[in-house]
Amino acid sequence: MQTPLVPTTTTLDQVPLIEKKKALAIAGGQDALLSWTMVDDFGEPIDITAYVPSGTTPAPDPVVGANPLYMNITQPFPPVIARVAESALNTRGYVNIFGTITDPTNGVVQLTIDARKQLPPAIYDMDIGVIDPASGYPGYVNRVYLICEKSGFSNGQDCGPPTRRDIRLHMRDSSAAEQRLLDNVQFDDAEIADAITHAIEFWNNALPPIAPADTSNFPFSYWWMEAIVAHLYEVASRWYMTNKLTASAGGVQVNDMDKSQECAQMAALGWQNYAKWVQSKKVAINAMGCFGHVSSPYGLRGWSGLNF
Repeated sequence: MQTPLVPTTTTLDQVPLIEKKKALAIAGGQDALLSWTMVDDFGEPIDITAYVPSGTTPAPDPVVGANPLYMNITQPFPPVIARVAESALNTRGYVNIFGTITDPTNGVVQLTIDARKQLPPAIYDMDIGVIDPASGYPGYVNRVYLICEKSGFSNGQDCGPPTRRDIRLHMRDSSAAEQRLLDNVQFDDAEIADAITHAIEFWNNALPPIAPADTSNFPFSYWWMEAIVAHLYEVASRWYMTNKLTASAGGVQVNDMDKSQECAQMAALGWQNYAKWVQSKKVAINAMGCFGHVSSPYGLRGWSGLNF
């Protein structure tokens, strides 16, 4: 029997951060069963007993004649639908993943990802919707990061972002033992997914404009890692700045949170280097595209002067 994958709730000083956005992680090519608890804005589980199918089918949409949510879906309609879209460039459409309600009182649903229809390695926004059987529309929707990491089983696709372990190794953040003052890893999976996406969003918005990239096909692994690390240090800097407090006892002052400036400096330097590289690389790609699309009936590639 397959064990469901459950997202980890980040804890800080032994307090679970139930309100924080979470991430579910799978390996490329993995046949996965995902378990998710539907929650409200405060992170508390929702009772979804009213959304358990009773054998009825959703009513037709009065405007278009059929609920577009269920286009190409055969009846009976699934009680849970997750729409999965690449996080940095989600204009490329979405994939529907269907699920079931397994514990309605506690809001638990399960979703199955078929390895034969596996998503390519990338970072995805996954919107999990519990469907109202009376209307056919979602009654509750939760958004979570779905991290699909590259592996040797990714149908030959050795693309996608650096893995979480690669990033943690790069930052020496693989274990709580490496963060003695925190007694926990410094960054959780959702923060890492956000940093991966942020680097690609910056690339797509920087000038000059060229064909956009996403988290499944960005080929510049070195600079991608540098941008991810810079963004994570920026996140750490904000956290240290907010929680900075100097304590004094017996003539000794202690401030283990006084690290905002150091993190900010590392973030600024890393992001400045990444931004300079992005601009120069996009200018080069733009120029190559321009020359690559200009042809001459004489077979000339450019002005070479007169030959006497």
